[in-house]
Amino acid sequence: MTSSPIPPCPSCPPHSAGGHGCAVYPSSVTDAEWATLEPLLPAPGSTAGRGGRPEKHCRRMIVDAILYIVRGGIAWRQLPMEFPPAGTVYAVFARWSHSYPGRLPVWAKDVLALPMQIVKRIPGATGFHVRPRVWVVERSFAWINKHRRCVRDYETRPDHHEAMVHIATIATMTRRLART
Repeated sequence: MTSSPIPPCPSCPPHSAGGHGCAVYPSSVTDAEWATLEPLLPAPGSTAGRGGRPEKHCRRMIVDAILYIVRGGIAWRQLPMEFPPAGTVYAVFARWSHSYPGRLPVWAKDVLALPMQIVKRIPGATGFHVRPRVWVVERSFAWINKHRRCVRDYETRPDHHEAMVHIATIATMTRRLART
């Protein structure tokens, strides 16, 4: 039985238009989610005036591969064949986790106008006390823990674990924003 061909996504580089289409997994981004995420990604080195060769693989496929790893909790080398090579996906993940300009939190603050308030423990209190809006934090932890890579600290580098938590949060936020 042959599967129907998937057309290449609009973000695929022109030289790879004949070879593949974006895989569709439950962790893959939808078109609405991609429209939110794509402008927030760092610019490719070849277009940012720093030189370098053009990217060989579709950025959307790389994002899908990173989300697949974070959601499924698998090792890098166990990526399915539909994705770019695991070494390439890891290299892009490592580069984005160090040179990521942090535009998403700024965007969330400016566009969504999310207020932040620190709720401290009552001095001298013992036992359980209801504190305002603590359920929001607990709910957010539950959303992050839906991503198996964030349940335990599997990463050997703390900055990579922090990036995994950021990716899980970004995936949750973009999925919710795309619904509205």
